[in-house]
Amino acid sequence: RLFNPLFSPLFNQLLLLCLFTASAFAALADDEQIPIVENPLTVLEAKFVPYKAGPGATTELQLKLSLVEKYKAYTDMFKLRAIVPENLKIDNLRLSPTFKFEDSFSKRVREAVQSESTLRAVVEIPRQMKIGEQEITLNLTYQACTKTHCMFPKTIPVVVKLNVNEPGADSVSA
Repeated sequence: RLFNPLFSPLFNQLLLLCLFTASAFAALADDEQIPIVENPLTVLEAKFVPYKAGPGATTELQLKLSLVEKYKAYTDMFKLRAIVPENLKIDNLRLSPTFKFEDSFSKRVREAVQSESTLRAVVEIPRQMKIGEQEITLNLTYQACTKTHCMFPKTIPVVVKLNVNEPGADSVSA
């Protein structure tokens, strides 16, 4: 009697294991084609609305953001810090549009932005701010991920012009 390996249960199990492994590698190969981009987020536009505000007044900072395809950025990881002037108060960061998803890294439901989005924040102009057009320098920190990798938080500089006018002239007091 000759041994026929095609009818062996062990052979069938090995064949199934090989097929499963091959399909898993094929799926991973698709995911691995996501390029690792050093800075996947770009600030397309940065402006204050209104553009004119007096010392002690508030204005809204609006940043139009763009993320590289297949990247998403966690909303809870966005931070804005004033560099010049240091005493600029930034509050109430909001991002839109956002979406919720089951995060494979943290194993919990997270909220993120992808492709193009807008970040808005309320900014209070310091009372001692010089009158005239000023360049406001901020640091924007974010964390971006794909399905296969998650980057460490990145910080990019953002420079925005603001016309600081005389107190009470076309501004909203805080």
